[in-house]
Parts: sequence; structure tokens; C-alpha cells
Amino acid sequence: MNLDLLVLLPFQIGLVLLTAHALGALAQQVGQPRLIGQMTAGLLLGPSVLGTLWPEVHGVLFIRGQTPLLALVGQVGLSLFMFGMGLEFRLSGWGELLPKALRIATSGFVLPFLLGCALALLLLEGGAEYFGAVPPFIATCFLGLALAVTAFPVLARMLQEYGSIHSRLGKLVLPSASLGDGAAWIVLTIILALLSAGTGTLALELILIALYLVLLGLGTQPLLNWLWPRVAEAVRSFVLLALLFVSVYLSEKVGLHAVLGAFLFGLCAGRSEAGRSTVTHTLLKRLEPFILNFFLPLYFAYAGLGVTLGQLSQPSAWSLLLLIVFLASLGKVGGCFWAARALHMTVPLALAVGVLMNTRGLMELVLLHIGFERGIITQKLYTLMVLMTLITTALTPPLFTALRRRFPQLEVN
Repeated sequence: MNLDLLVLLPFQIGLVLLTAHALGALAQQVGQPRLIGQMTAGLLLGPSVLGTLWPEVHGVLFIRGQTPLLALVGQVGLSLFMFGMGLEFRLSGWGELLPKALRIATSGFVLPFLLGCALALLLLEGGAEYFGAVPPFIATCFLGLALAVTAFPVLARMLQEYGSIHSRLGKLVLPSASLGDGAAWIVLTIILALLSAGTGTLALELILIALYLVLLGLGTQPLLNWLWPRVAEAVRSFVLLALLFVSVYLSEKVGLHAVLGAFLFGLCAGRSEAGRSTVTHTLLKRLEPFILNFFLPLYFAYAGLGVTLGQLSQPSAWSLLLLIVFLASLGKVGGCFWAARALHMTVPLALAVGVLMNTRGLMELVLLHIGFERGIITQKLYTLMVLMTLITTALTPPLFTALRRRFPQLEVN
């Protein structure tokens, strides 16, 4: 069986990458982020399309139980990507924009979070149809968090493509999205800690998580500062990667998640001599094309493989999808718009802030995959939430383009 998987893996990777890049390029041609096409590749190769048209072929290639190596490859790349995000996460350098960004991020996080919690309470009445065997508090907080996420990487790339990243709008939205993502990781850490503690001895589980976080927070910077001058420059990159994967491993062992371990290690390493060195930034620059063009398309497609449109055969499921999209958009756009108006921004600028902050993507997919993997949400709710991610992300480019055409002053630097 293991040999069969090893033989099958290169073909899976090749097929997924070809489909993902082809659809990603097509998505760009129609003004959409590449992520939309890459996730659609997973839908096409998954049970909803390939599994329906050619079930025998899909059964050989992409039965979920036969794709652990494909998932592992995507997970490695995602860990590297999250390490880079943590390394580059900075509160300094935002100057006078920080208080404004903080207000927008807070309002744009709290309102959709509360709406998501309210929706979860409604769905919990349906029994086990939408949530796994987890405490209602965890299910409620998780769905609230899922509606509150903004995709910082996708948003940054989108603004760069529009030439708006250095405009006053871009300089305001990116810090807001970054702060929102930071809050999301904190809440996710708490949720996973509570979930892990609920499966064993509460005190022991919480102590292990606390020890890991303290060790990471207090030990990473001194360790790297001590190691860096004592290690030959030729092997410094390998030492850093080794420590990264140690953090990833430990985060899994204490009941958190590999993605959190990678992000938190990057966050802590960024304050050290190693994190500021040219060796580290050269490493990330060299890895970036490989991560963006190889690893992440695999991860996006793998996320799409878990979507089963067959579970949405009832009209009520599609009504629920519309409700989820509406609440997610209302919470994010409305919350950010309200905060921006309270800061005396014009209506067009406040609306543009809300529309851009409604972008979801990688962060949302990571969160949903963790929830599905840990049994917090069922495959049906996972499918609904992935579709919500696709819809809200796909709506951003045309809405923002319409705003730019109607109000050219949004582009003023």
C-alpha cells in the first residue's frame, strides 16, 4: 500500500499542479485572484465533478484516504509560508495609521464574529449535521472566527496588482488585515487549546500548551542569538529550518496545529539576529517562488478535494449558503465601514475599506481545514464554508474595480 502511494504521488502532484495553474491563469485573465482558479481545480478533481463523471478514475486517484502524502507535501509548504508571514509581521513602521487600523480591525473582527456565533447557535439545533462531537462553546467560537477572518496575503497581492498598495487606501487596509489575522491566530490558539484539553486531563493539556508557548516566546530569541554567530554561514539556513520544524512538531504534540507552530516560530524568530539577517531573507526569497507555485497550489487544490456538492442537494442547503455569505459580508463590510466612518472617512473610502477587508482566501482555508481535520465541523459545513470563501473572494475584484471607476480619488497616494 505504501509503495502504491509513493508511485501514485508524482502523478497526483502533476495532475493537480497542471489543473491548478491552468485554472489560476484563467482566473487572472478574468480579473480574479489565482487562488480562485486553484481552488476550483480541487473542486473539478474532487468528488463533485471528476467523482461524478468518472467515478472509477477518481476512485483510483483521489479517494481522501489515499491522499495523505499529497496533504503532507502541501502542509510542508504551508508551514514554510506561515513561517515567512510570522517573520515579517511587524507592528512598528505603521506610525499614525496604527490606531486607525486597530479600530477598523477590531470592528471588522467583532461584528462578523458575533454574527457567526449567532449562526452557530442556530445550526447547533440541527444536531450533528453541521458540527462534530465538540462542546457547543467551541463550535460557536469556531464558526464566529471563520466568518471574521480576512486573507492578508491574498489582499496584499490583489492591491499590488491594482497598483493600490502604496495608496492611502492600501496603507490603511493592509495593517488592518494584518491585525485581524493576528487576532484570528490568537483566538484559534485558544480554541485548539480548549479542544485539546477537553480530550484528556484538562490541567495537563493546558500546562503542556502553556509550556510550549512560554518556551517559544522566551526561548526562541536568546537561542537564535546564541546560535547564529557560532554556526557557519553555509549551514545557518538549515539550522533555522530545523528549528522551524521542531516547533511545528511540538505544536502538534501539545494539541495545537502545525500552522500555528510555524507562524509563532516566525513571529518569535523575527525579533532575533537570525530573523533580521540577510541569510534568512535570502532563504525566504529563494523559497518564495517554489512555495507560491508548487506547495500552495497543492494545498488549495487539496482543500477543494474535500468539497462535496452532493451534500447540498436540498434547497435548504443553498439557502443556508446564501445566509452564510450574507452574514459574512454584512459583518465584515458593515463592521469596517462603520469604523471607517467613525474615523471621519468619506463614504466611498469607507466602503472600499469594507469591500477589501471582505477578502478571504488562504487564512480562511487553513482555518476551515483545521476545523474539519479536528472534527469541529462536518463535511457539509466545510463545503458550505469553502464555497462562501470562494464567493466572497471572487466578489472583491469586481466590486473594488467598480468603486475605483466611480471614485478615482481612492487611488490618491
